[in-house]
Amino acid sequence: MAQESNVSAAPSQDLDVKPPDHPVTEEQLRTYFAVCHVSAVSRKLTHEKLEAQRQQLPPWYPQSVWDEIEDAVDKIDMPMLALPIYRKYMSEADAKMMIQLFASPQGQELVRKFLEATVQAQHAGLTPMQARDRAVAMVSGEENDRVLKVYNSMTPEQRRGAELFSQSSDYRRIQLLLKRIAVEFEQATIAKQTDLATAIALKHQAEMTEAKRLYDANHN
Repeated sequence: MAQESNVSAAPSQDLDVKPPDHPVTEEQLRTYFAVCHVSAVSRKLTHEKLEAQRQQLPPWYPQSVWDEIEDAVDKIDMPMLALPIYRKYMSEADAKMMIQLFASPQGQELVRKFLEATVQAQHAGLTPMQARDRAVAMVSGEENDRVLKVYNSMTPEQRRGAELFSQSSDYRRIQLLLKRIAVEFEQATIAKQTDLATAIALKHQAEMTEAKRLYDANHN
């Protein structure tokens, strides 16, 4: 699985980022993932890649072992996996504002187009981060402007305390921080998937060895 995703280099390190005093909570991140439909789309793409990999397995590979790997990958708690990464960059106030932005009709339209472009790009053979970059470029015009209008219409009280936003009113800065989060989250996801697959394969090593022996014996 790790070979399927060549993680791109981290975004420019010239962003001066210090961990927030009050980082995003687990509940907020779960809400943010739900609003942005992160888990659903990610699982869909992962299932497609796993199915493609299934087709490349040697004929002796036990179906039950692969099913166990796929089930374990499917059950990864993605918000919990992402939480330590988001807490390095996003505050509670940031998360509250981001949820409000992307839950708006304009924000949901942006999310829809972004995810649609991401899926299309991965289907075209791009890595997840390449697909993300292409999707950002495709929706960075009119749709982003609509989301910015929602942000600009917020009262000072609604904006107050959002560190991610108060450091700069430039929406590009926010996009760069979100890309940095995305890079680290993909690295963590690949590592988790690889660890799960390795552990399950090792657990069934004797069964797999016997399956290969029997296959070889019957096909020589």
